[in-house]
Parts: sequence; structure tokens; C-alpha cells
Amino acid sequence: MPTDIVEVGDIVAQPFHQIPGQYTSWVRPLQPGYSVGHWAITAGTIGAIATDGDNLGILSNNHILANGASVEHPERARMWDMVLQPGPHDGGLFGEDTVAFLTKWQPLNEVEPNELDIAWAMLIRNMAIKLAWPQLRPARRLRQAEVGLAAIKVGRTSGLKVGQVVDTAFAGRIGYAGFSALFTHQ
Repeated sequence: MPTDIVEVGDIVAQPFHQIPGQYTSWVRPLQPGYSVGHWAITAGTIGAIATDGDNLGILSNNHILANGASVEHPERARMWDMVLQPGPHDGGLFGEDTVAFLTKWQPLNEVEPNELDIAWAMLIRNMAIKLAWPQLRPARRLRQAEVGLAAIKVGRTSGLKVGQVVDTAFAGRIGYAGFSALFTHQ
């Protein structure tokens, strides 16, 4: 099997950037791609509007919705913590801009390898939503990632990005505020 080694340098969860633009603004109906965040963080991206089988919620990263709660530091997040849209550093106000409550997250592990940086927050009842990402058609189906597959994303900081999958077995350490975590099978 041929292999390529691509040196990427240090990988860090993007530090806060004050960026003007449509993805940092207050938006209703709530839509993937826009600013969101745990009340105690800066801001991140609504990855998707998803269901847990019973309720609709926001799917994003642990470091966005659960304040980077880890096995070693579980106090960073608590069940029912407020999630704001926009995120606090994009102008979201505690209480007033609460759109969801943190209910599920995979704690990061600062020592052992991780496979996920994921969290889910239950939307407030009757929250207006739009399932499609800005500038993109709604997804028709899910596919397993494979090398060469075209990929498109919309993010609060990055905006619209188009690329392709270059690896499905990445392993590396990602830096967060105050700690780093090893991820495998990425």
C-alpha cells in the first residue's frame, strides 16, 4: 500500500478570531454553519441540526458546546449548561440568546487516545430551524468518507470551504486552551 507523509506542524483548535461576516451574526431560523457556543467559551460553529431520536438539537464539538470538558476536568461543563447563538464573543448574551441546553457530550481524554470531539445540545422547544447549511443544498444522503471524496463545509470562522478527503486514518495531537488531546482514526 503506497503511503504519503504530509507534515502539517502543530494542530490547534482555532483560537478566537473576531471576524465580521454573516456566519458570526444572530440568525433565526437557527441554521448550521453559524456561530454558537457554550456560555463560557468564545464561539464555534453549529455543525448540524440533528435528532437524538426524541428531540432536536445542535451537533457540534465538545470544545464548542461543552467547554472542552474532559475526563481529567469534568467541571468545565454541566448537564443543562446554556448554549448561545451567536456564541458569546460574537455578541451572544447569557440567557437572552440561549437556544439550547447541553445534554450529551463525549468527554475529551487528555491522556488516552480519542476518536471524537463531539457534543449535542437540546434545542429550546419551538425554536425555528433551517436544516440546510448556508450556500449549500440539503444533504441527500450520508456517505462513508474515503480518500478523494469531495468535501464542502461552512463554518463560523472559515466560511465556505471546498476540498477533498486526503486521509481517513489520521492520528495526531490537537491543542486546546490549556491542554492537548491525541486523536486516532480521523
